[in-house]
Amino acid sequence: MRETVGERDFYTANVAHKIAEHLIRLGRNEEAIAMINDALEIWSVDPNAHKNEIARTTFLKGKLLSDMGEMQKASIAFRVACGLRKDITKEARDLNSLTMEDFDEIVAFWAR
Repeated sequence: MRETVGERDFYTANVAHKIAEHLIRLGRNEEAIAMINDALEIWSVDPNAHKNEIARTTFLKGKLLSDMGEMQKASIAFRVACGLRKDITKEARDLNSLTMEDFDEIVAFWAR
């Protein structure tokens, strides 16, 4: 993908997010964090255009950090993700009521 569309294309970021999900399922958490960080770095070039993707990937990062026992970092990621989601949906929801599906719903269907 990187050779086709480039290192900083949002399609590359979408693929990095999906690879991170697979790595998490395989228990390869450090590699997953690296992929998540790659995706977030790409989207941060234009954060207004990619707010939805940033929210979703940041929530995924929070879930992973929480599972790894890094509660302080997870809390920060969750706070950022929930704040972005609230800006996007205008819906105030408690963190404990939100799931990955709630964040999948705010990105375009081809990025899911």
